[in-house]
Amino acid sequence: MSRRSQLTTAGKLSIYRSLFKGRDDVHAKSYQNELGRLQYYPSYQYGWKQLPVDKRLCEPLTYEVLKAHFRGETSIGLFPILKDDTCSLLAIDFDKGDWRETIRVLRKIAGAYGIDLHVEISRSGNGTHAWFFFETLISCREERLFGKKLLALAMQESPKVSFDSFDRMFPNQDRLPKGGFGNLIALLLQGNLFKKVSAYLLMRVLFFMQTSGFIFKN
Repeated sequence: MSRRSQLTTAGKLSIYRSLFKGRDDVHAKSYQNELGRLQYYPSYQYGWKQLPVDKRLCEPLTYEVLKAHFRGETSIGLFPILKDDTCSLLAIDFDKGDWRETIRVLRKIAGAYGIDLHVEISRSGNGTHAWFFFETLISCREERLFGKKLLALAMQESPKVSFDSFDRMFPNQDRLPKGGFGNLIALLLQGNLFKKVSAYLLMRVLFFMQTSGFIFKN
């Protein structure tokens, strides 16, 4: 019997959350605006507008919420910055322009230093996220310095590449803003997009999630 067939739904979710770590006490919900674009907002409980900021409660990020996301019933985002201004992942966003050549050079540099870089094609198909996962929590400032150093090395490697496609990093701040959650990033493998293969993560660890074995039936 293959390993994939032995994985339970809870086991798959556990693996996913072991990589995409962030705040568990809140997540980002979404709605479609009049232009058909997704807009995200914190998962405040009903009636939050009538409450002061310090009294507002949020719906946590649970396995049930994740399963709804994977089924395509909703689209959620992760708040990656923890309350102590640490984080365990970094994503560098490249949008339009020369993003294909940029990510090729960045992967080359990361590989030369023995750094695992994982590529996610954006929802539009015209951009990408370069993901890095850390075994321990690191300050957001250190993570961002790491990302900036990699970009600088990549620019030195290929001066002909403009890197105009670079958009931003997640986390986008060194510290949480007072009373806020910091920036969010849309979570991968949203059901509708996954079926269209317009967003996927090239990761050996998650290879079984990119097959029919990653369909939740419970």
